Amino acid sequence: TQVQMDELYALLRGMRAGGKRHPCWVWTAMDACTKLWVAVVVGDRSEHMAQCLVHGVVGVLAPGVIPLFLTDQLAAYGKAVLGHFGHWIEKQSEHSKRILRRWMPLTQLQYAQVAKQRRHRKIVTVTTRVVFGTQEAVTTALAAVEHKINTAFVERLNRTLRAHIP
Repeated sequence: TQVQMDELYALLRGMRAGGKRHPCWVWTAMDACTKLWVAVVVGDRSEHMAQCLVHGVVGVLAPGVIPLFLTDQLAAYGKAVLGHFGHWIEKQSEHSKRILRRWMPLTQLQYAQVAKQRRHRKIVTVTTRVVFGTQEAVTTALAAVEHKINTAFVERLNRTLRAHIP
């Protein structure tokens, strides 16, 4: 019912000659209720990789299920979620009478972001915002499992990964 997504910078040892470490990003998604690791993608920090992560999440969802998505404020997540859970809407322009087409989120889509303000490497404020869906729908989905809008579970997974990457 809830999927938290986050990315982690890491220096991974490659299979290339010399075993040199290569910088990359590890993108992770997990179910916040069951704590199951849903998807992982390794690559650069781009919109394409965010699309790949969301595609991996969609691949393990039951048909017709759209979970609540929770991420940090990286813009690529919003575009990736909307790309997978959107549809075309046609509307006639009031002024020119032309048919306008817009890619809009499905009504069932709920997506919220966590924004952290840092000062001297310390988090000073944390704010949240609902990107797709309504505040009431997101609050209801979170209240069912006694959670708040956060990315704590996936960040804890990333911390565990970092501890095991030499």
